[in-house]
Amino acid sequence: MINGCVVPESELWRLIFAAIAVGVAGGVVFSTVISKALDLALLVVERRHRIEAARTRDHSQVPSIHG
Repeated sequence: MINGCVVPESELWRLIFAAIAVGVAGGVVFSTVISKALDLALLVVERRHRIEAARTRDHSQVPSIHG
């Protein structure tokens, strides 16, 4: 009995399998979104480190491109 409704056993198994499938699909989507968000955060941090390294680098040691 689910919420006062009698569900035949064959339908109950179908509902259980559907719930499992939805849960697995939701987990895959969630993990993909989290993975992409972490990749983006890592790119932002790496970019920030490159910019900071360029600011503090001694540019007098770099040969001029103008000759």
